[in-house]
Amino acid sequence: MDPLHDLRIKLDDIDGDLVKKLVDRLKICDQIAEVKRDNRIPMMQPHRIDYVRKRCANLAGIHGVNQAFIEDIYALIIDEACRRQTEIIKAPVS
Repeated sequence: MDPLHDLRIKLDDIDGDLVKKLVDRLKICDQIAEVKRDNRIPMMQPHRIDYVRKRCANLAGIHGVNQAFIEDIYALIIDEACRRQTEIIKAPVS
């Protein structure tokens, strides 16, 4: 029997949860983009981006995880959210 099998199954389950949570997060970002579009609020909100990155880095530190690692992950997440929001805001309203 492979001693890694059960651990890899657990990792696969966690990966599924992570992807689901990212999808949920992006859907909320899409809703935010609609509110921004409908209310003529600028897409870019630098203070919010800074807040999210610092908050998540601090949470990483609390849990003993490398803060730079989490900052890198959130840079990617925020970039994708901004890309999607830009598309939504620029799209014609139906």
